[in-house]
Amino acid sequence: MRTVLSLLSISLLACSCSDNDTATGSAPVSKPVPVTVTKVERQPFTDTTVAIGNLRSEESVEITANVTERIDSLHFEDGEYVKEGQILAELSKSEETAMLSVAQSELKEQQREIERLQNLTRQNAVAEVTLDERFTQRDMAEGKIEQISSMLRDLTITAPFNGIIGLRRISPGALVEPGTVITTVDKIEKMKLDFPVPEVFLNDLKPGTRVEAKSPAFPDDIFEAEIATVDSRVDPVTRSIEVRAILQNKDRTLRPGMLMTVSLQRNDREALALPERAIVPFGNKHSVYVVNEDNTVRLADVELGVRRPGYVEVTNGLTEGTTVVTDGILSLSNGATVEVAGEFDGPAPAFDPTNQAAE
Repeated sequence: MRTVLSLLSISLLACSCSDNDTATGSAPVSKPVPVTVTKVERQPFTDTTVAIGNLRSEESVEITANVTERIDSLHFEDGEYVKEGQILAELSKSEETAMLSVAQSELKEQQREIERLQNLTRQNAVAEVTLDERFTQRDMAEGKIEQISSMLRDLTITAPFNGIIGLRRISPGALVEPGTVITTVDKIEKMKLDFPVPEVFLNDLKPGTRVEAKSPAFPDDIFEAEIATVDSRVDPVTRSIEVRAILQNKDRTLRPGMLMTVSLQRNDREALALPERAIVPFGNKHSVYVVNEDNTVRLADVELGVRRPGYVEVTNGLTEGTTVVTDGILSLSNGATVEVAGEFDGPAPAFDPTNQAAE
């Protein structure tokens, strides 16, 4: 019995000590959360409209014949640069050459007859009506020569402007007819870049506005162009309008028909900016963790604008110079204490699969 009472006394004493420690002690203090922070600053922003465009030559033509005739000779090589007026092809002209020779001989004969009749007319030996008939025959001979000369010009095909020759589509000796394509010529020192833009941006489409274009063929290059013309009609189906920009291509790098991604920059401005990684999404809302002077954090709702690589525009909810958390967000809650472990040093570079070391 005495043993039982002793054990009971020890148990009561232990409970009393435990309760006393709980009453006089303090709750465990959580450690500050290490975070990376940045200050809200102003950065340049623009509204960007992206479209898909096609390149066209400044001037482009398919070289064809005007008559049905056999190709006698070709005077160009594929891809050659030609100048305006340069002979590209000659068609067989033996028949027309013979006709021209006959017509020229006839003209000379008429000129001799006119001179003879003029002397006789002055002597009143021939009626003037006879002389007039010879003048008419001479004019007809001159007209025939001009007609044959025109036919000969059609048998000599020349370049209509300076440009690059395309692939040869036909060989010497082949019979061509109107519409048969011999080759193409493209003037490409300047290029036309045609692309559609939604009609809501019509007010921003002014001649002289600069745009940027990129091509999958040259992924590291940015080509600058300038809006030259805006179409007179809006497409009633797509509700877009066709825009034409002029792009300089003096080194002839770009070719007609290439696909281009066009970026139209508008509404240049400076606005408050935050790294995208600082944004905490809550349904349809966006928030950030603001660092207070006592190193606690609070959630602040923000309204966002446009994005650019790594950053987002803040249109409402913050002021310039406010410190916000960029890294360590997953360990935070409203009112938590933080320890600043570093400053945000910029977004990570975009992934480039062509710059990876072989495994």
